[in-house]
Amino acid sequence: MATASDLRRGFEFGPFTVIPERGIVRRDGEDVHLEPKQMDALVTLARHQPGVVSKDLLVEEVWGGRATADESIVQCIKGIRQALDKDDPRDPKYVETIHGRGYRLMVPLKIPEPEAPE
Repeated sequence: MATASDLRRGFEFGPFTVIPERGIVRRDGEDVHLEPKQMDALVTLARHQPGVVSKDLLVEEVWGGRATADESIVQCIKGIRQALDKDDPRDPKYVETIHGRGYRLMVPLKIPEPEAPE
């Protein structure tokens, strides 16, 4: 499992490059901006990939444990799917809903090596 600090530097999966510090998901040079909570949720999914991330874990890591309506979580995941080529929840390529359990990032991650100082 990747660490949060590894992922905050950026990561790749499928055709996407994710740049958390800038709130960007990039594909073929085109940037799509995510809201901060959406990016935090995507990083949480990536950190626990290939495992399932429960709604409780999303609430803990994205909303700091504050009571959050299920609809807020659903909308957050919907925003991530929109950024990922409008990923269809009925036929997902990237984010799978595991009914009654949570969500799962379906594709393997690649974490680029940090650049070494010269």
